[in-house]
Amino acid sequence: MEKYRYSKKNKSVRLFKNVNYDYAIIGVTSDNRAVYDYENMLEIACISADEHGFPESKAKEILDEAISKVSMDDKTAPIVVYSADFK
Repeated sequence: MEKYRYSKKNKSVRLFKNVNYDYAIIGVTSDNRAVYDYENMLEIACISADEHGFPESKAKEILDEAISKVSMDDKTAPIVVYSADFK
């Protein structure tokens, strides 16, 4: 089963397919890889879960599973950026 869909604006940019995480995109790399903010993706997943009657913990589980399926060897796959607190 295909994990990705392609951007309508730029047909070479692959996006996550199952949930529309477009509002979590924070950029695109020079080689056309979509870059997502994890916290924003989680917020979208929780809203979607709420709409479908699932707990937020299940939303996080589904999101983390989707991200784990992204192959690090796939040089066209989306990139997910996690926040870091170095204080």
